[in-house]
Amino acid sequence: MADSAGGTYEYAAPEQMGRRLGSVGPYSDVYGFGKTLCYCLFLKTHLTRSDWRMLDNDDETLSALLSDCIEEDCTERPENFIAVLKALAAPDAKAEQRHQAEEQTAREADQAEQRRQAKEQAAPISLTTDLIADRYQVRGDNGDILYDTTTGLEWQRCSLGQSWDGRTCTGEANRYTWDEACAAADQVPGWRLPTIDELKTLIYCSNGKPEKFGCKCSGDFQRPTIVPEAFPETPSDLFWSGSPHANDSSSAWYVYFGSGNAHYNYRSHAFHVRLVRGGQ
Repeated sequence: MADSAGGTYEYAAPEQMGRRLGSVGPYSDVYGFGKTLCYCLFLKTHLTRSDWRMLDNDDETLSALLSDCIEEDCTERPENFIAVLKALAAPDAKAEQRHQAEEQTAREADQAEQRRQAKEQAAPISLTTDLIADRYQVRGDNGDILYDTTTGLEWQRCSLGQSWDGRTCTGEANRYTWDEACAAADQVPGWRLPTIDELKTLIYCSNGKPEKFGCKCSGDFQRPTIVPEAFPETPSDLFWSGSPHANDSSSAWYVYFGSGNAHYNYRSHAFHVRLVRGGQ
């Protein structure tokens, strides 16, 4: 930031540089603030369409405010920093929804743990030919692999970093950048990262809306959006696919198992990994 301080050409408002008619005022400083915030977030002052999409996904309130701050027309900007602070302090309905969703997730996790413990106390788990969710068949020496009878793929039941103890997945699921995820998969002979289409087949909507498998869930549904009996202790979080973005070499596709949403993000971000074999 030392070489890109506010007040330089890229940070100065259009009316300061003579690019637009209008007097200089507090809204001119708001423009410089907006450009500085762009640099803090993306290390550049001119954002691309993909930058705006990513910001919209993370925080719509901040995205809207930032867009207003760097408007070329000074009459479209917040008139001063008091207006900026009011916008930042305004109630964020989306944040409240996220908070409620997190509380609901915690309650469901507690209930799921109670059900799991009750099942363990009732009877030991044995390997059978019965299908889980009418779809998955248990395989492996101790049940650590599942065969998807619909797709013909075999999946590891635990995320990378976790261990299968014969009943469930234990330990913490590791996080990897996309390049690290590819390297980690290469260290497991016979296994690989799933394509984005393969990873989406694991999405499970407990309420069947809009479909039971393979799409973003809607309404009131159980999280994580994956069959818990098949893939226990799965984080309600983002998982990398092995599919790079076709038009952006810095991005790759993922699935968010908190809702079933599939999207892309920078490869430098750290997400979870589940390995697959077969198919392709």
